[in-house]
Amino acid sequence: MTSLDKHDFSLSSEQMYQSVFRLGPSMISLTRFEDGAIYDVNDMYCRTIGYSREEIKGRTSLSLNLWVDKDDREKIKELLLKDGSYKNIEVLYKRKDGSVFNGLQSAELIEINDEHYIIAVTSDITKRKQAEKDLETEKERLAITLASIGDGVITTDVEGKITLINQVAEELTGWKFEDANGKPLDAVFHIINEKSREPCENPVQKVLDCQGVVGLANDTVLISANGTERIIADSGAPILDSEKKIIGTVLVFRDITEKIKLESQLRQSQKMEAVGILAGGIAHEFNNLLYIISGNAELLMDDARPEDEENLQGIIKSTQRGADLVKQLMAFSRKSESSLYTIHLNAEIRNIKKMLDRVLPRMIDIKLDLADNLHSIKADPGQIEQVMMNLCLNAKDAMPDGGLLTIKTANGVIDKTFVDIHPAKPKKLKEGKCVILTVSDTGCGMDEKNRERIFDPFFTTKEIGKGTGLGLSVIYGIIEGHNGHISYYSDVGLGTTFRICFPVVKDCQTVSASDKDSVEPLSKGVETILIVDDEEAITSLTKSMLERFGYRTFSADTGESAIDIYSEKHKEIDLILLDLGMSGMGGKICLKKLVEFDPDVKVIISSGYFEEGLIKENINADAKGYALKPFTRKEISKAIRDVLDKD
Repeated sequence: MTSLDKHDFSLSSEQMYQSVFRLGPSMISLTRFEDGAIYDVNDMYCRTIGYSREEIKGRTSLSLNLWVDKDDREKIKELLLKDGSYKNIEVLYKRKDGSVFNGLQSAELIEINDEHYIIAVTSDITKRKQAEKDLETEKERLAITLASIGDGVITTDVEGKITLINQVAEELTGWKFEDANGKPLDAVFHIINEKSREPCENPVQKVLDCQGVVGLANDTVLISANGTERIIADSGAPILDSEKKIIGTVLVFRDITEKIKLESQLRQSQKMEAVGILAGGIAHEFNNLLYIISGNAELLMDDARPEDEENLQGIIKSTQRGADLVKQLMAFSRKSESSLYTIHLNAEIRNIKKMLDRVLPRMIDIKLDLADNLHSIKADPGQIEQVMMNLCLNAKDAMPDGGLLTIKTANGVIDKTFVDIHPAKPKKLKEGKCVILTVSDTGCGMDEKNRERIFDPFFTTKEIGKGTGLGLSVIYGIIEGHNGHISYYSDVGLGTTFRICFPVVKDCQTVSASDKDSVEPLSKGVETILIVDDEEAITSLTKSMLERFGYRTFSADTGESAIDIYSEKHKEIDLILLDLGMSGMGGKICLKKLVEFDPDVKVIISSGYFEEGLIKENINADAKGYALKPFTRKEISKAIRDVLDKD
């Protein structure tokens, strides 16, 4: 027998009703159905509404102004007439002080003493509604955040089935959330190793195994639903509940394809810059050496026996090839000076075709597709020839069994609709009119591995001894130096196409490629020239050259001695040939001091290496001309006469 059994409980149904009614944790009301008069309410009702029981009893909810929306009362009345009850209907109530709260109400129509009453139980769900609203706001904020971030986000349950996927993830995977929801991650998030092409480990399993944050290995490629491949970086982490139990995983990933390409191009640019620095370091000394060899060979040609002339010509041609190699190194590193003129590209191409007809095999057909009324461009004719010859000779090597080489020109416009193909170096193209030069072949084409490296210095697919690997690097540097842009398309078996864009210019001196090869007699004179160079062999050679032209010469091996000689003999000396790369004072400072002594002094600067802008800088410092070693007798004689005969 329990302790309760020892007591005699004789509560009447009325007492039981009063206890439950009064002490109920929810609002309870008893209302006559006929007129809506409130018969009774419990304590919770009074506390919630703010009226006392005496203020409420006998009055209607309408007279008390308890309903925020009067239509709610009619809707509830209809439900009671139809079904005799209703459950969990939300109603907005107004308190005595005018504040509003959310009520969740259930009611039933009952009969007492032949009268119909409504007994209603209402819970204040204001806090719950606010929590739901806050949750909805948080969900909306999360949805906006997921839609706004640039990373793809996928969440899964512990079984690896997708529960959420944001817009970026939809774009990268090619799957819409409606289709991806509930599917295994590896069905949507298909990742492989870029190099081995083998499937990568499922990130969900990695997260579950280590129970912490994990990242994908390098060279991970995501294959979308349409087959598009993107290099991605990502990380995965577990989703924990309040008890630190793993209930799912979240995967965050981003497309880094362009970043990887840019890094690759940056490495290529750094390689080219490094070779350019190396080239600049050796150019002066190397060109000085070539000048000594070629200059002496030219002097020997004057007195050579006929049987020796061919050998001497071989020496001169070899030194010229060496000089051209240095120019190539300097061109792609943008360290060399260019002589830019306004040229008509079609005329240059027609001249170059004459050479191509001689050097290309007969089984290669050359087709010119040159636009009428082509705009003029500002360019170095010699470097344009170099670009064309390198591209065409590469095309020849790609078509050992013959094919079609097409050279095309067109006027173009670089704007937002301009479609670029594979750029040598991604950059924002300057909008405006341009001239487009296209060189294409029907050769073997290139695979992806070779395409990525074609502009690398010293990279070549040719046999050892048949290529330096500088051709396309030189082209790249020349085009950059002309403020142009080069891009390409190539695929195995489909040939190769290079497209070069040159900006259009208006006013400049016009010259054609044939002008630079015009034959001129050696210029001579009787003036006095001071030769300033710290290498005795160069000084001796230059003296011999100039004296054969009829000039009188003095020489100095330092900047200091040059200033001393000119200070003493400036009335005799008509021109100074000044080497910039001397040790000690150096040519630049020497030039400054000479001009300070005599503002009218005539100086030709000379060097085996002119870094970009150096000629202009020294011309602005009152030098009258320049000569780049290894210069020929014709070049130096012309440079001297141009300065002496001026004015």
